[in-house]
Amino acid sequence: MRPFALLFVAWCCLSAAARADAEPAAPSKLPEIAAIRVGFDGLYKAGLWTPVEVTIRGGDREAKGRLSLIVPDGDGVPSRVNTPEDQPCRVAPGDETRVTLFVRFGRVHGSTRVQFETDDGRLIERTFRSGSREGEGNYPSALSSNRRLVVCLAGGEFGAAEAARLVDPEPTRQPAVARLDDSLRLPARWYGYEGVDAVIIATSDPKVSDGPLVANDARAAALDHWVRLGGRLVLMAGERGQQVADPAGPWATFVPGGWKSTARLTRFGGLEDYAGGARPVLLSDTSRRRGISATRLDPIDGRVEAREADLPLVVRTSRGFGDVTFLGVDLDRPPLDQWNDRGAMVARLLDWPKQFEQISTERTMITHFGFSDISGQLRSAIDRFDGVWVVPFGAVVAVLVVYLVLIGPVDYWLLNRCRRLGWTWFTFPLLVAVFAGGAYWAAYRVKGTEVRVNQADLIDVDMRTGFVRGTHWSNLYSPRVDTYDLTLRPRLPRGTTIDMRVNLAWLGLPGSGLGGMDPKTANSSPWRYDYRFSTELDRMEGLPMQTWSTRSLTGRWSATWDGVPAMELTRRDDLPAGRLANPFDFAMENCLLVYDRWVYDLGKLGPGESVRVAGSAYVAGRTDRIAPAELRTLLTGHRMVMGEGDKMEFRATPYDVTSLDPAHILRVMMFFDLAGGRRYAHLSNEYQPFVDLSRLLGTDRAMLIGMAGDEEPPAAQLCRDGRPLERDGNRRLTVYRFVFPVKQPHASGD
Repeated sequence: MRPFALLFVAWCCLSAAARADAEPAAPSKLPEIAAIRVGFDGLYKAGLWTPVEVTIRGGDREAKGRLSLIVPDGDGVPSRVNTPEDQPCRVAPGDETRVTLFVRFGRVHGSTRVQFETDDGRLIERTFRSGSREGEGNYPSALSSNRRLVVCLAGGEFGAAEAARLVDPEPTRQPAVARLDDSLRLPARWYGYEGVDAVIIATSDPKVSDGPLVANDARAAALDHWVRLGGRLVLMAGERGQQVADPAGPWATFVPGGWKSTARLTRFGGLEDYAGGARPVLLSDTSRRRGISATRLDPIDGRVEAREADLPLVVRTSRGFGDVTFLGVDLDRPPLDQWNDRGAMVARLLDWPKQFEQISTERTMITHFGFSDISGQLRSAIDRFDGVWVVPFGAVVAVLVVYLVLIGPVDYWLLNRCRRLGWTWFTFPLLVAVFAGGAYWAAYRVKGTEVRVNQADLIDVDMRTGFVRGTHWSNLYSPRVDTYDLTLRPRLPRGTTIDMRVNLAWLGLPGSGLGGMDPKTANSSPWRYDYRFSTELDRMEGLPMQTWSTRSLTGRWSATWDGVPAMELTRRDDLPAGRLANPFDFAMENCLLVYDRWVYDLGKLGPGESVRVAGSAYVAGRTDRIAPAELRTLLTGHRMVMGEGDKMEFRATPYDVTSLDPAHILRVMMFFDLAGGRRYAHLSNEYQPFVDLSRLLGTDRAMLIGMAGDEEPPAAQLCRDGRPLERDGNRRLTVYRFVFPVKQPHASGD
């Protein structure tokens, strides 16, 4: 019996083991994509790089992998950004991990697909949708491109919202104000600010002045680089001015001078005059006796715009191609927090108009031309390719009528006369084949078979520091269905560059017109699969294009020009004086010297050719005297005409919105505010406002502008698979703008 007993026991053990194996294991809990936070306090613009913070909630075990965001671009094609391959996203069990990526939303109303692909092959995915009203969707819809966005880093309200209401009482048109109370929520990359028009930092709260950021923090460096590229910063430091000016802190680099002391301010006439209001600062007996804290700077590097006695209160200085405005008091501290003109003060610091310039013809521009922003006009101007013809609709109709007449009445009439109606089984398909082949041949004759690129480049050089920024616009034409791996390769004609940074992306069309980023109806994309941006956002991989289609692209790059030549003038009798020269080994055409409200039309400057300026300008080797003219006259064609009542008056030549001359359009973009802004152009300049450097002319800066000839290579090459897309017949425009200081003859330091 013992063998049978042993067999029975073994059988029971095996059965129990089999049942244990058959029972399913408890499923593991996967990571969860919990939420996203878009922009700054939910505010952002379509068509520009935007920070998106993704929150991932961990499962029951550690997970790591690649996090991706997929959003439609300006043409509705899905585009993807993801975390670097060598820096996987790690999610600890039960914890929340926050990761920030930068995306470019192509629609005001759209969706965002978030994917987390783990190393073991699992895919966690969730789609978030935007909502135009509070409570709708998972995140707010984007702002329209003609609205300004101001980001405020402050512990409390200091008048920014009041300033926005003064500009326009209509909430859908007034500037949007985002308030952050933690400096750690600032982007760590400069392009995170691309959709921001201005940043205001109010330092009265110790969390801002003594926060976690230090001088070499990535967030402080990103803000500084954005300002140098053309951003606008307002820094308010009264009571805590000494801490703000501490070199170990993140804000000292923006202080236009050195901290000397903290003064007591008891009179406010300088601030009241600067704000331009009619309501004084109301003081209690205590405030009148004690005053408020104000920062005294000495020495000062900038222009003093407001002062109280010998105390400078508002100082404006340029930094690279941007500007910094310093206010030496705190607007969120008594008694200024109760000042009725506090909003007007903030609007003055930001150079906002007292009333929004809503032009009645802007809607007409969208209807007739498809754009309401001047960047859309430039995009349209470079969308004309030599050798690629647009077939008129009338010609298509005419060919179709001829085709129908031939295969119908003519074919019947001829065969009936020959009494060979049965031959129609041969003549009908022959005519169809002939017309189909002819249409195919004519299409390729008209549209071409080569990839083409039209481009415009603007290169700005800060001659004082050697800092260079480049802005690139191009339209890429594809003769067939294909995908493109694109990069941008900048170059300078002379000298070496260091610290090169490049960004390449698609260029959107502001507005609600056909192909715009705020369409009235949703347009589905024919492309199911997405293309990718590199982790550094300097490469587009797998960009799909249809047959005979174009894509609008834009790039921004910066570098430091090692060994930049010196260029400096001195102010004499309100005009520049000194000597300057063409720094390149090739000629520059249509050269202009611009200072304050004056311009000298220098014409063509040969390689290294110099110009002497002394009231008038004298080009070496030429005997003509070049007198200064008003810059606005050059930009707008101001002339004196006979007005009503036989009175002489100045009028500007109306801006030509139909112009397809990239040089003319770009010149107006470069000095948009000085040309008259919206009132002159009947277009906005809110999509790429950094191109306009009008405000630098008010900070003792002059500019030398010139165009490279057609025989010179472009300043930036658009490359496919690492090879430049250069062909004979490609149109290109390259404009150089050199910004350099003008010394003041009796500068007193303030």
